[in-house]
Amino acid sequence: MPTVDVPDVLERPHRLVRATRRALGRSKTVVDTRDQAEAIPLHLSRGHVDRALRIMHALLTEAAQRGYQVEARTDPQSGTAVHQMVVVIRGHAFPLALTERMTKVPHEPTQQELRCQERNPWIRIPTYDHEFNGRLAIGAPVGTWHQHAYTHSDGARWTLESPTRPPPA
Repeated sequence: MPTVDVPDVLERPHRLVRATRRALGRSKTVVDTRDQAEAIPLHLSRGHVDRALRIMHALLTEAAQRGYQVEARTDPQSGTAVHQMVVVIRGHAFPLALTERMTKVPHEPTQQELRCQERNPWIRIPTYDHEFNGRLAIGAPVGTWHQHAYTHSDGARWTLESPTRPPPA
């Protein structure tokens, strides 16, 4: 199986990686570029941005070297603009996004939530929260018909950029 080498440092990033860097915003905790035109769809914690961009740079440059087109597209769907990054192979567009997996953790109620519930017993305090867990996943973005067609993610003993990853299930 051919491998794609992920650089340790980005010296000359792919044009979409550069555009995504500009679109990141100022959030210190979460990065979400899924609704931004001309950017790679990312949804992850700020600490994993550099790794995610290096992985995407490696994939996009490899796709270009193999003669595939890489495009950022904006399509109107149900009156809303939907932004995607796609790799076009033999005329078929495959959407691609990179996200960080989430873990369900018990919710710790805040003082404000407890006060609100005292005033109004109908208010429900969530039982769980979802937190980023550090494992990156690449595949079709949620909501596309490719949704479950392909997804690859970090595992307990390997990462996306590991050359010895087990084959996808």
